[in-house]
Amino acid sequence: MAVFPLDFFTSIYTHCISGVHSKRSASAQIVVAVAFATDRLLGGGWKPKASHDWRLFQSRALGANAPCLCYFLLFHSMTETLIIFSRYPEAGKTKTRMIPALGAVGAADLQRAMTEHTLQTAIALASNRQTAIEIQFAGGDIQLMRSWLGQDLQYKPQVLGDLGVKMRSAFEGAFAAGKQRVVIICIDCPDLDRQILAQAFDSLFHNDLVLGVAEDGGYYLIGLNSLQPLLLKDITWGTELVLKQTKAIAQQLNLKVDYLTTLADVDRPEDLEIWQKHANN
Repeated sequence: MAVFPLDFFTSIYTHCISGVHSKRSASAQIVVAVAFATDRLLGGGWKPKASHDWRLFQSRALGANAPCLCYFLLFHSMTETLIIFSRYPEAGKTKTRMIPALGAVGAADLQRAMTEHTLQTAIALASNRQTAIEIQFAGGDIQLMRSWLGQDLQYKPQVLGDLGVKMRSAFEGAFAAGKQRVVIICIDCPDLDRQILAQAFDSLFHNDLVLGVAEDGGYYLIGLNSLQPLLLKDITWGTELVLKQTKAIAQQLNLKVDYLTTLADVDRPEDLEIWQKHANN
């Protein structure tokens, strides 16, 4: 297998980043970037053309390592990230408020189903825009999460602390990685669809903060276009005051805020009818 110098990969990455806002699709953008780097490396001869398909790109440029490098390049050229908070569905340790109605195993099955539903919504979003998907999880481990949800996602264990600490850490990591728009959701809002997710990311081009309003006084989505470490402090999480307190802090920080449509969370047995309309589809 051919070994390429570091300059080759650096050139590909730089070319990909410079074309993030072009009209080319992500895959076409990577093909052009690899063609550009290959041409520089070999001193000419191979130019990107519309007829160059994936197999030619793979065999001429990178050989067997092409899929892995392309995934790396695609992920790192994305300027927005959707972070999903979830928990490994272990009976007795998840959806505990649902255990009186569903039992420990039934509550874990609900956690599993709602996570998979949310992930499918996220994948539908990512199919139409350059959005990275990251799963931040509690319980289990990375191998269990990969075996459950697949190998082709980014997984990170949630840090210790309350929800504010967890979200602040998630935002810090994403912005440190160079992301420009970051949205965090949980798996408790099955009515959240890809159109609302797209609206959230689009809103962050013009607003500092976007919030998906939940009927219970909290929010089902939060998005930022820069790190705001004070925004998630001094919140009484899990109460009907969450949204009100967040809005007050945002006002103190002089943030421009956009609010998405109001939706209901599925937290308690009386909320299960909200989930049923999705479970039956």
